Amino acid sequence: MTWFADEILLPATAQALARVSGDPLLAPYAYWVRDLDGHAWFADEHRHELPEGGLIAIRPVRDTRSDDEDDSWYGVPSLDWSRLQPRENQGPEPDRIGRRLAAYLLECTTGEPPSADNVADDVDSLPPPSLRRYLGELSAQLSLPVLYHSAFFWGGAVEYEYSLCYRPHEALFLTKPPEPGDEAIRHALHDGLAGVGVNLPSPYFALHAREFPWARHRLDGKG
Repeated sequence: MTWFADEILLPATAQALARVSGDPLLAPYAYWVRDLDGHAWFADEHRHELPEGGLIAIRPVRDTRSDDEDDSWYGVPSLDWSRLQPRENQGPEPDRIGRRLAAYLLECTTGEPPSADNVADDVDSLPPPSLRRYLGELSAQLSLPVLYHSAFFWGGAVEYEYSLCYRPHEALFLTKPPEPGDEAIRHALHDGLAGVGVNLPSPYFALHAREFPWARHRLDGKG
């Protein structure tokens, strides 16, 4: 089974709701999940809560020039991440986190650790620095953590999964095989969601259920 996630998540405070609903670029792609009442949990150990007030999800947010991830899978139009521009267009690029993420994605694609030259060549294909600065600014403006999560699963296996969390400083979490001495795999989703107030007792996240009724939660009420 093929499955994707490309989304911005943040706590649904009154200020955040006003900011997102009042932004003509974000609002058409925004959802407000107030709670998980009525969700069909597959197992009791999957049950988790949302932060008080719920979560805002802005999705899908991705590079719409990509040929292998089109809107037909999502069933809704995507917001191209290049349209999210920071007010202050300054900052280091490329940087340590960008290169670390580039190396991870290249290794996921090729199965081999990339050379320094390959990482340098590929860094422009990552979430652009403008998006990352935009998310940091949004976090600072709202005094809230903001998460960008991206994942691709195929046949039940993780092809890649990463979380960029802003408080407003940037942190990167990656899903990778366990290192020697680790008891279990570290999941980027688990660590990223913890930053926005969602504590998962298992890898299951209700909003990532294939049948999750997204249209019911549209922030603009057009579902």
